[in-house]
Amino acid sequence: MISFATSPGKPALDGEAGRNSPYATALAGQLGKPGLPLTDLLMRVTNAVRESTGGLQVPWFRASLSAPFYFAPVDSPAAGPRVALV
Repeated sequence: MISFATSPGKPALDGEAGRNSPYATALAGQLGKPGLPLTDLLMRVTNAVRESTGGLQVPWFRASLSAPFYFAPVDSPAAGPRVALV
């Protein structure tokens, strides 16, 4: 999985508020959410960056995943299977 702050050939914006870029801000806001698969996390980041930049920046990612990946898996067995890559 490779995630980019913007689409190929496009500039990434620095942002106007805070010390982080729109991409870093959106990513940090999603990383700790339990039970959120990586692909869903990146879609949320994409939507947040598009919104915060008025559509000027659109994150992009490439993946070759064979199973769901969670940065913060849910500990409950009822929540479904957990996959962690080593």
